[in-house]
Amino acid sequence: MTSEKDIQDQNFIEEIQKEFLDEVTFLLEQCEESYLKLEKPEHRSEELGKIFRLAHSIKGAGASVGFTELASLAHGVEDCLSILRVDPGLVTSEVISLLLKCGDSFKARVGMLKEKSDEVWDVTHLKSEITQMIQSLDERRKGGPQGLNNDDQKMNHVGEAQVIEQKK
Repeated sequence: MTSEKDIQDQNFIEEIQKEFLDEVTFLLEQCEESYLKLEKPEHRSEELGKIFRLAHSIKGAGASVGFTELASLAHGVEDCLSILRVDPGLVTSEVISLLLKCGDSFKARVGMLKEKSDEVWDVTHLKSEITQMIQSLDERRKGGPQGLNNDDQKMNHVGEAQVIEQKK
């Protein structure tokens, strides 16, 4: 038998979850612009900070209101962004594309949660992509420019001539 207190507790949790989902929806909409601004080197540090704060908020608040699957994906995104914040020159179109995919995936899951959908949210492949990106970024950061491909050369505004020379 469910007591009145249990019902009140459940209503309170649902209210907090709804507020969380509304806030995340708003923040994800704001982040769209930040993802696109990453293409310009002069905006990278500021925009990476904004996106990092979103991932951090989703991770912490999501876990605290019971949305552990959101928190888990956000943790991977946060790890990737931690590397990029230290070295914004590592941002490539591939990185931006992955961040956009993550943003789309967050939006999809938030929509599912708002609708109380029983649909499965499978982000196994996306988590794998994030892990691979983190490994690649770590290698590039530690190994220097020799690991850069042509796309990286276009996005890397610092020492571009040196990178091209080293590739020859």
